Amino acid sequence: MQKLSILLLLLLLTCGVTLAQDEEKSGFDIALERIEEARQSGKSSLTLTWLDLTQLPPEIGQLTELEHLNLSSNDLIELPSEIGQLKKLKYLELPFNNLKELPPEIAQLNDLRYLSVEWNELTELPSEIGQLEKLCYLDLSVNQLTSLPIELERLTQLTKDACNLDLAYNSISFPPPEIIKQGTPAILDYLRNKAQREDYQRRMTLATGGVGFGLLIAMVLGLRWRGRRMGRKSKRKNDEI
Repeated sequence: MQKLSILLLLLLLTCGVTLAQDEEKSGFDIALERIEEARQSGKSSLTLTWLDLTQLPPEIGQLTELEHLNLSSNDLIELPSEIGQLKKLKYLELPFNNLKELPPEIAQLNDLRYLSVEWNELTELPSEIGQLEKLCYLDLSVNQLTSLPIELERLTQLTKDACNLDLAYNSISFPPPEIIKQGTPAILDYLRNKAQREDYQRRMTLATGGVGFGLLIAMVLGLRWRGRRMGRKSKRKNDEI
């Protein structure tokens, strides 16, 4: 009985030391350890939640086999550019952070299907988000968005069954609120029409500018030719005199 008590005491002391050591580690250190473990084992899923992270270790870019990354419930204010190296990533969870923007490198996540960024502080979206053509779920609710990039119209997957675009609890004025209320197909149609109009205006401006420039060159050459002709006439008159 005495031996058993001693063994239990030793076990408790060992657990206490381990817990104390874990408490001394920062969330960033724990994240680094989990990233390294995932790299060595080739894991396809990684959870880094509730670690009070203000930044994500750039070593995350080493997890090229990762398909699911959960970073919810931290204090992240930005994502490292290395996030774009996760070419096989399909699910990216970012809710309940302090993100003010998404990096343009997010466009490199060609296989991304699910992106949740609700309950953050996003004020705008990068135009590169339009390159995520496989995206089927996009939750942007409870942010500070005032407009959507026109490039979002490329995300036609969002209109399919079982897909979702959530923009609730933002202050979006573009597209207009009446369009937002009509749902995803109306939003994408509005952005698509806007993109087509802007493209037409851009091409017309280039064409008109090209014609105008051509006319200007023609006028300059005409004036130079006329000046030379007048100069030759004047020279002949002087020679005759």
